[in-house]
Amino acid sequence: MQSDSLPPPDPLEGEERVVARMQILVCIHGQRDERCGTIGTAVYDQLKEEIKQRGLAGVRVNGVSHIGGHKYAGNVIVWPSGDWYGMVHPENVPELLSALERGEVLWKFWRGRAGLTKEEQIEMYRRATGGSVEQKEGASKNGSQGESITVTYLFSGQSKDVSVPLGKRLMDVGQENHIPTIEGQCGGNLECATCHVILDDEHYNRLQPPSEQELDMIEYAPGRCDT
Repeated sequence: MQSDSLPPPDPLEGEERVVARMQILVCIHGQRDERCGTIGTAVYDQLKEEIKQRGLAGVRVNGVSHIGGHKYAGNVIVWPSGDWYGMVHPENVPELLSALERGEVLWKFWRGRAGLTKEEQIEMYRRATGGSVEQKEGASKNGSQGESITVTYLFSGQSKDVSVPLGKRLMDVGQENHIPTIEGQCGGNLECATCHVILDDEHYNRLQPPSEQELDMIEYAPGRCDT
């Protein structure tokens, strides 16, 4: 009797078919965000090469589409553990693979674990590292605790001067100071273009021309202009 199920995939040319004990997924969706297309593809290629060199027949790496958090590129998901990693670059691949081979989590690149609540993930990180999520993210969100600058926000014919620590995100500062035009719909992940910068001609002309992906992202941004 013929089975209705699909036949198993053919083995790859020149190697035996092996059931994967670990799947590594890398976002390489360059049409969605060029950071994933550039960094993600480089991480994917390096993983393939490193796995081959180590003879890890039971480890498979696959390129996947958008998984969120472009600013964390390269983004990597590992199954069956369900661990998410971010800011992984090609030079980090040997360290990541070594940790995975030992059954360990590489905490400095860890973004979280699928299937756990936010609170469970925070507790997991705290117990493993002795630190806090706030310490892990504080440098990018809170900026330097030393030098600060004055930023002037313009909105609805009004202005507001705010003291901002160097390195702190202007979106966060605007929301904390109740600037009405700062929406931040994507949470500061550089995905929605409700936050964008308009430069004067002098500074704009110092930059490289915007990419097609950048132009697509800001196409419907409110108040958009040529610069």
